[in-house]
Amino acid sequence: MIFTLDELTAAKKLFFIPKLFITEGYRANENFTFCKCSKTLFMVHNETANIWSHLLPGFYFCVELILCATKQSVYREMQHWESRVGSALGSLSIMFCMFASTSYHLYMPMSSDWNNRLLKLDLIGIGIMIFGLTLIAIYLSFHNWPQERLYTICGMAGLCLFHFVLQMTPCYTNPFYDKHRVVLYCGILALCFGLALYGRFYIATEIEISDFFPKLLLSYLWLTLGFIFYATSFPERFYRPKWVQLAIPSHFWWHVFVFMNGYTLYWTGIEFSLHVEEFWVQGSEPGSPNYKGN
Repeated sequence: MIFTLDELTAAKKLFFIPKLFITEGYRANENFTFCKCSKTLFMVHNETANIWSHLLPGFYFCVELILCATKQSVYREMQHWESRVGSALGSLSIMFCMFASTSYHLYMPMSSDWNNRLLKLDLIGIGIMIFGLTLIAIYLSFHNWPQERLYTICGMAGLCLFHFVLQMTPCYTNPFYDKHRVVLYCGILALCFGLALYGRFYIATEIEISDFFPKLLLSYLWLTLGFIFYATSFPERFYRPKWVQLAIPSHFWWHVFVFMNGYTLYWTGIEFSLHVEEFWVQGSEPGSPNYKGN
């Protein structure tokens, strides 16, 4: 069930997804079913690190969602429904991304068709995490600019819908367009960073700039580090021992830094929600005459 690249190349019958600079730990079977793939969850192969590096974070945010729904831990301090809904949607966005990625890496060797379907699910999960967290950030950070917030959310929601339709096209998962997808995601993230800079220089208060903007920059730093590992195929490109390929491949580090990005943004959002609530008075809503942020 676990083969080297040379063994699979010689066999020429078993389906597998070749990976650049990875020669060890390939899963393959003449009849790889859902159950057989599920059993590999506790085996050592070249997807083990990729699976667990998003499965465990998925469960972490599942716990946070339960705590939010039951108003436990820090969530009991939230007095307004906007804060709780934003926290729940944030955890759901990250959870979907984590579990979609886990499903892809766990069940990808079943067949070529299943690989394409799960890859599409994985890519949709990335989009949901990006747009989900961005829309929540816009709603919170534009707390004192209701009209601008409406326009920005509508524009970003429209882009999200366009991206989703694009993901439904057959060519979206075609390996020929891999670089095009990377450019697309980089463009979307650049737009999100542009919104963050706009908030920094035109929307945010001095307290928000000093307390929250550095954490936002940290989240982009995590993403940048992850992309460096992803793009350079470090360390397996330069160090070929088996344990490197199985335990700490570049895609594992990409997963780790994606989680760190989501973790940083999620808890920054929680803290910002509690900060925004300080502007609210009992019974008032953002944009109303009694709203202290006006």
